[in-house]
Amino acid sequence: MYKKILALSVAGLLLFSCSDTEMADSNPTETQIKNDPALTSLGLKITADKSGVNIFENIDFKLSQKNQSTYFGILADYLDVLTFKISNTEGEKIIFEKTQNGNSVTTSFNYHFYYLGNYTVSIEGFKDGKKIYTDQTSVNVTDNNDFLAVNWNGFTATDMATGYNNILQKNTLGFFNGFEN
Repeated sequence: MYKKILALSVAGLLLFSCSDTEMADSNPTETQIKNDPALTSLGLKITADKSGVNIFENIDFKLSQKNQSTYFGILADYLDVLTFKISNTEGEKIIFEKTQNGNSVTTSFNYHFYYLGNYTVSIEGFKDGKKIYTDQTSVNVTDNNDFLAVNWNGFTATDMATGYNNILQKNTLGFFNGFEN
């Protein structure tokens, strides 16, 4: 009697555990995005003035189009928001936003990396809350300078203050160097 109940239980579990679809191994928020053809035809891209920098060195990012136009108002026809992100970094910057009073756009800005590594820099476009466009570029950050980008062997008596701001994180790194006595 117990063998029949056990066999029926196992058969029932197998029957209910099978489904028509398989579970995806990847996170659903990290699925491949098929770019909107209209935005692809605009050639909307994020570019960097350098592909490799030292830590604390300035790097300039620029939003560009295939036709090299500086007018980005046409994005309002396709997007509600365009964000800028860097891999392994918290935060994002909204670089285009459609508002009731018009559009807000940032076409170029700079950034300072605080840590070594290879980073993927991306823009992501959203319409009605759905991601419809993405573009990316890579940046390699190395440390070929002395500590805090100061050449300690050639340190001079001039007082100097240096600061590095960061648009994605809510912090700024600053230091002051000079001789005492």
